[in-house]
Amino acid sequence: MEMVQVGFLVIGALFLWSSMSLTAPAPITPNDVTGELNSLLEFIQKIRNKGTPLAHSDRRKQEALDKVFDEAEETIQDLLASIEQKGEVIKHRTGTDDVEYKQGWDALNESIIELKNTFSNNIALINQEFTGMQAIYKTLGMSQENTKSIIESSIEKSRDAQAKLEMIYEMYQ
Repeated sequence: MEMVQVGFLVIGALFLWSSMSLTAPAPITPNDVTGELNSLLEFIQKIRNKGTPLAHSDRRKQEALDKVFDEAEETIQDLLASIEQKGEVIKHRTGTDDVEYKQGWDALNESIIELKNTFSNNIALINQEFTGMQAIYKTLGMSQENTKSIIESSIEKSRDAQAKLEMIYEMYQ
């Protein structure tokens, strides 16, 4: 359950991040975006380092979760590298081409949306697997209760049979 809560927290953060207006020309600079991406990267790393008892109890689930975090971190690192590279190109120019500037921001927006969607899909898949595990856990619990009642009734029948056998034995002595 903790895993699902962490997933919704990360998805919410990514959703808020992607809904920010990155197309405003003057106030938002590449430094602002890289600062936000770096803080998002730190946030993901904090969540990753926290760990959850549910994920640690199942190595396969932990590996799936690590894969999701790796993909998110890799995409953010790629975005940061792309921004830095474009910043270097802009430094060497005397003027900025408005069309290319807009295309760069549009590409960045698309990359962020793709990151959010991929991360959301991976969290949804993990949630589905946890739901399946919950169903198995409930079935096992019910089976254990049924087995316990069968064993208890067998013990009671065994005691009754033992008492009857002792009574028959005493009658024939």
